[in-house]
Amino acid sequence: MKSYCCIGTATLILIILSLFTSLSPGQVYHQTVEPDDLFAMSLRQLMDVELEIVTAGKIPEKIAEIPASVVLIERSDIEASGFRTLAEVLSHIPGLYPVDDYSWGGICFGVRGFWTGVANRNLIILINGVNQLADYESNFALNKINVPVEAIDRIEVVRGPMSVIYGTGAFFGVINIITNEISEDRPVRLVSASYGMQNTSKAVLRIADKTGDFQYVLNASLYKTDGPDVPYHELVRDTAAFRSSYFVRGDQRTKNQLDNAEKYINFSGKSDRLFFDFSFCETNKGLYLTIPSFSDGSYLISAKTNTAIGYQWPVSEQLSVFSKLSYHHCRYRLDMDIYKKNFDMEQTLGEAAYEFEANLHYRPNEAFDLLAGFSNRTATEIYNIITAPSLGDPNIFHTELYLADQSKLTTRAFFVQTNLVPRKRVKIVCGLRFEQTPEYTIGFNLAPQEAFQPATVMKDDYRYDDWEIIPRVALLYNISKSHIIKFLYGQAINRPSFQQNADIFLGVQGDLVPEKIRTYEMNYLGTLLPGFSAGINVFRNELSGLLIRDHGLRPDSTYYSFFSNAGGMNTHGAEMTVIIEPVSERLLVEASVTYQKSRDKRQPDIDIAYSPNWLGYLKAVWRPGGHLTCSLTARYVDRMLAYRDPVRVNADGSAGGRIGDSARGYTSLGANVRADALFGTGLYLNIRGANLLNTKITYPAFTNNAWADRGTLGEPQTFLLTLGMKY
Repeated sequence: MKSYCCIGTATLILIILSLFTSLSPGQVYHQTVEPDDLFAMSLRQLMDVELEIVTAGKIPEKIAEIPASVVLIERSDIEASGFRTLAEVLSHIPGLYPVDDYSWGGICFGVRGFWTGVANRNLIILINGVNQLADYESNFALNKINVPVEAIDRIEVVRGPMSVIYGTGAFFGVINIITNEISEDRPVRLVSASYGMQNTSKAVLRIADKTGDFQYVLNASLYKTDGPDVPYHELVRDTAAFRSSYFVRGDQRTKNQLDNAEKYINFSGKSDRLFFDFSFCETNKGLYLTIPSFSDGSYLISAKTNTAIGYQWPVSEQLSVFSKLSYHHCRYRLDMDIYKKNFDMEQTLGEAAYEFEANLHYRPNEAFDLLAGFSNRTATEIYNIITAPSLGDPNIFHTELYLADQSKLTTRAFFVQTNLVPRKRVKIVCGLRFEQTPEYTIGFNLAPQEAFQPATVMKDDYRYDDWEIIPRVALLYNISKSHIIKFLYGQAINRPSFQQNADIFLGVQGDLVPEKIRTYEMNYLGTLLPGFSAGINVFRNELSGLLIRDHGLRPDSTYYSFFSNAGGMNTHGAEMTVIIEPVSERLLVEASVTYQKSRDKRQPDIDIAYSPNWLGYLKAVWRPGGHLTCSLTARYVDRMLAYRDPVRVNADGSAGGRIGDSARGYTSLGANVRADALFGTGLYLNIRGANLLNTKITYPAFTNNAWADRGTLGEPQTFLLTLGMKY
């Protein structure tokens, strides 16, 4: 990497800062449940406890009363398992499976058998309830979020279509990462330093306190890793053709080409009525983008800020109003290292947006409540500039794609959702959302001269401005205190991104419309025997209007490629999770298995790429006493196929084929040992091992890096040691 902060110096600074900022505990902040108590909770107990699960409906709700499938991950879960990164935490959530194609999105996730190739475009990710959307691609790449696991108090994962509440993008659910909570007895304050394989190092500082009704939390971290060291010949089939096509050495490796350095800071505060949140993250990440690196590596340098302020007004005991205003600003620069030394090509992207929402909650009695809201997100600036003198093509010396004529990309919506309890054990949920994106203008400049004076200026309007109507309905039935069943139906949409709409300049693409999903789901939660709880989900997803690239030849034999709403697929599946406490509260075993089968509506006889049929997850935690915690984690991902190119010419002259090898199924085993309260202090030691069996994890080739036709490789066996202090 071109520049690094000194992690040792940074660690020392964080430690010194923590000593000077140690604050008095202040008054005790009341929560209904201690995070550590959740370790011993069965699903039965979780159904009875009033946990503040706010993501599903933007108001506190019991898990049993939420019209969706919910996964809750507490700080104690993360500490017990020793997860090192946010990506590792998410990889162990049932229904999610990671894919890393070495491109600028970093590790991203497929959900219920569906992966688009654009990083996390079908899940909404929030931090403390603040939207982390990147407006250019309409996605949530993790390398632009960078939350250290030590900062995380809780992760709420609400699965299923959530567009009624959260709008476009909530195809498969919402993930809310909460970093600003204060525990029952005292705030979690800590400082830690980590070091491990691949020259991975990390330093984290957390400061938290509460005074009166005001509480605040500061999280800061530095992270770096050299990344994988893999010879190119493990990624490609024909090494001779590969070397001649991309001018790389025969012995070249990925070493120092996929490294990563991150900085993160978040400051959040709240009182009974006021809320504010500020976060900044910076990433310097090595990557490959369609072409392998020549020498020092291609790098994405990004800097992103999110700022939000909110106010809650309790009008009366029955009525409350909550409003929030947030601002998003991000800059990216991609320096390409391809073909030859000192290759001159740079890509710069930028975006700025503000978002306002206001929600009203009305609950006149125990049998009825209503949630209504309005939201407006406006991107005031989006641009993508590519300057490539070294390509030697005057037609693409300097290109620029941008929001033109002072237009803005706006999405506005209002929704209403009612909860009705007609009988003691029955709850009915109905919701409806109306959402629109007005017309906006996209500009495209092409400058063949060094003076950057545009020789060609094109502008076109994206005109699809219809109002989308999005419904949901659910029936929840309490069979008994130990058994709950939910019947769920919902729809969601995903609007085409600014990047996808830019294909209008090809002259063959019409206005794209939102992708749509319908989901039918049955969810059961229950305690079957003492110490044995289970959750079962059965679901069917029907996806239509999916944005895919159409390829072909025009009558004049010229090639074309553009986005269209031609895709569609159906997925049916089932998931079962069991939680077992076979001996005592010192031992907990949680296992989950998912079966899912997806079918392409256009080509039902062709298997869908990146869609494993089976997923498995295991977590076992043992606390023998003496502040010692031992854990074992495992996950299984079934075989996945590479992208299928419909115009690929095969050896027999036929058209259509996979761009790379399939990836066989794999099992990744991890273990963790954690010792707290060392020497009777807040000192703790943690040792985490991942992929202990050194299983070869392969992700099948995608168009971002089709040259890696044998697939890209996942994480090898690694260990990370952490020494920290809670004070």
